[in-house]
Amino acid sequence: MGDSFYDRLPLELVAGFFYQIHRNIDKGILSDAMHQEVKLLERTAKRRGIPLKDLYEQGSRLIELEKAILRQDAITTPHTAPSHNVQNFFAIRNLNKN
Repeated sequence: MGDSFYDRLPLELVAGFFYQIHRNIDKGILSDAMHQEVKLLERTAKRRGIPLKDLYEQGSRLIELEKAILRQDAITTPHTAPSHNVQNFFAIRNLNKN
């Protein structure tokens, strides 16, 4: 089998996708496409030697951290829409590496 899109992504993004898709599954929002995405994500995790539980937990932490950063952005600059998503992503990546 060839590489999937997820095989080329940083672990943080893979974890985020994995977590968000599972949240949609938990909410009852599930499509055939999501089943395929879950399989691709699980294959990527397996190739990288990452247990699925760890991938889910890392995704959960990253999403919660992003939400906290966005809330802080809204508090400090309420007159603007959250425009620092790319900067926030890199901040999350750097925090996760430590």
